[in-house]
Order: sequence, then structure tokens, then C-alpha cells
Amino acid sequence: MASSKKKVGKTKAKKKPELKAKKTAAAKTKKQSQKKIAKKPAAAASKKQNKSKAAAKPEISWQIWVLVAVAVLAFFAVYSFPPIAQDYAYHNFADNRLCLNIPNFGNVLSNLPFAIFGIMGLIALHKNKLLKREEKFTWQVFFVGAALVAVGAAVYHLSPNNKSLVWDRLPMTVSFMALFTIVIAERINERIGYNFLPFLLALGLGSVLYWDHTESAGMGDLRPYVLVQFLPIAIIPLIFILFKARYTGTCYFLYTLGWYVLAKILEFMDWQIFTMTSGMISGHTLKHLAASMAILSLVQYITNRKPLKK
Repeated sequence: MASSKKKVGKTKAKKKPELKAKKTAAAKTKKQSQKKIAKKPAAAASKKQNKSKAAAKPEISWQIWVLVAVAVLAFFAVYSFPPIAQDYAYHNFADNRLCLNIPNFGNVLSNLPFAIFGIMGLIALHKNKLLKREEKFTWQVFFVGAALVAVGAAVYHLSPNNKSLVWDRLPMTVSFMALFTIVIAERINERIGYNFLPFLLALGLGSVLYWDHTESAGMGDLRPYVLVQFLPIAIIPLIFILFKARYTGTCYFLYTLGWYVLAKILEFMDWQIFTMTSGMISGHTLKHLAASMAILSLVQYITNRKPLKK
């Protein structure tokens, strides 16, 4: 009996370290499995981050190369001409009548809608809670620029000359460049578009200041300003054709372009329209009204647009 008890004790003593070893091995395998389980969501999250980074990176597609080619061709086409000075006859508008002691009354007063529609746009932005911070800021720059056109253009038309024309063109370039930024961000790449805003604003304002400097030096050069004003107007329709929309309401951009083209036609026909209407209204006055309608179209866009389903 004693010997059998001793044998049982010995076997129990042998089993204890075996059991401990098994327990430690099981604990290790549990920890390893827990680590693997913990790694899986981390790996999935990192994969998602990599995918989002890849999506954020702009693809240099053939569409972008088309836009680059158009921009380069436009640049060389404009700079194939010698420096273009401001024609002083530009300041000779058809309607120069004095009313309420305000010279050029029609051309001064017709700028008021720019301020009205610019303020309407800022109110619409304030009400819209779905806009991202960068997006909202860029639209604010656009509508502030549009409202300031009313001030700058009124200052110019009170006494039309090259020096006062600077105040007309500065706020216009702000709105042009902000709108160009918005289109790039909405259609091509959001991050690059909004990061481009300071560069495009500097380019636009610089083109006006450069023209003013060269004009003062007797060697006026409008070529940079011509590119800043007309190149976006040429490229924006191309962007609409080549890149998909992210929001509804593309028609409002088309209305904006249509009103702008009409404004340019009315500006060109200033004297003809004044004669046709027997001096009632001039083409330049109508130009201001048509251009302000372009701003109203964009107020409607920002008010009514909705994200498109992917």
C-alpha cells in the first residue's frame, strides 16, 4: 500500500510541471491569437487609409493633359503678339449723361445688382450647413469679389480712365479665380483645387497690377490679364465635358457662361444699342445687368445643388 501511494505521489508530481507547461503554452497561443485578431482591424484600417490616400492622389489622365495642352497653346498664342496697351477709346462710352448730379449715371447705377447678388450669395452660404470649410471659404471669396465689383466698377465709371479701371478689374479677377478654383475642386480634384486658390488669386491680382505698372511706364501690356480673364472661360466648358459632376445643377454654370458671353456681346455693341434704343439705354449698361445675372445663377446653384449618387 505504501509503495502504491508513493507511486501515485510520484506520478502526480510528474504531472504538475506537465500541466503548468500546457497552461503556459495555451496562454501563449491565446495571446498570439488575440494579437492576430487585433492586427486584422488595424490592417484593414491601414488598407482603407492607403486606398483613401490613393484616391486623393490626382491621376494624370489624358483629360488633364488635354487641359494642359489648351493652356499652353493659349499662352503661346497670346504671347505671339507684342505687348497690348489699353486702348484709350475704351473709356469713351455711349451713355455719359448726368443724372442726380452723378456722371455716367446709367453705367454707375447698373452695377448695383453685383452688390445685391453678391450679398445674396453670402447669405445662401451662411444658411448652407453642408459645405466643407475650404469649399465655403472659396465661395465666400467669389461672392465678396462679386459684391466689390459694384464698388470698383462704380468708381471707374464715375471717372473712366486707366487708373480708375484698376479698381474695376481687381475684384473681377478675384471672382474669376475663385470660380475657376471651385470648378477644378468639384470636377477634377478637391484637395488640389482648393490649395490652388492662393496661387490663382495672386496670378489674377498680379496680372492687373502688372498691366497698371506697364501702362504707367508707357509700355502697357494687357497680355497676362487677357489670359487670366479668358483662359478660364475657355477651359471651364472643357472641364464640364471631360470630367463627371459631383453635384446636380450643372445647368446653372452653363447659365453663368451664357450670361457672360452675352455681356461681352453687349459691351462690344455699346454704341449700336444706344443708337437703336434712341438713347434710352446703352450696350454697356446692359452688359452690367447681364454679367450680374451670371452671379445670380451661381447663387441659385449653391442654394439648389445636391450630391450625385456615385
